[in-house]
Amino acid sequence: MTKNERIKKIREYYCSDVNKEFAEKMQTNPNATTNWVRNGYSVGDGVLYKILEKFPQINKDWLFEDKGEMLKNNQQVGNIENSTAVGVNVFGNNNSFKIPEEDIKKSIRQYQDTIKKQQEQMEKCQEQIDKLLVIIQNLSSNGK
Repeated sequence: MTKNERIKKIREYYCSDVNKEFAEKMQTNPNATTNWVRNGYSVGDGVLYKILEKFPQINKDWLFEDKGEMLKNNQQVGNIENSTAVGVNVFGNNNSFKIPEEDIKKSIRQYQDTIKKQQEQMEKCQEQIDKLLVIIQNLSSNGK
């Protein structure tokens, strides 16, 4: 995987692949971050260190050399049934791990988007129900 592809993977992971959001987090302009993910674009070490500063959960060896996992301490936790969440730490079944704050924010954004879409669908359904009720009332009034 190239440096450009690894940066794109970070952008996907933390910003749902939204370049503008990634640029804001990196405190640079979107044109720069677009270039960083373009195959063949030469990304300097300064950019990589800045990414590590902004996303401290990223494994330096992975970012610089494509060695290991993207996230530091990337633990595979088997069964976490009967676990309890405490802040951003999860404990259960003799396992514990920390959920990065950015992951939680990303999940919340995704759930909010899903809820918004479902609310819009419910409103459309309600409009259809209301139209059907009017039709039924008109039919029953005409039938009397």
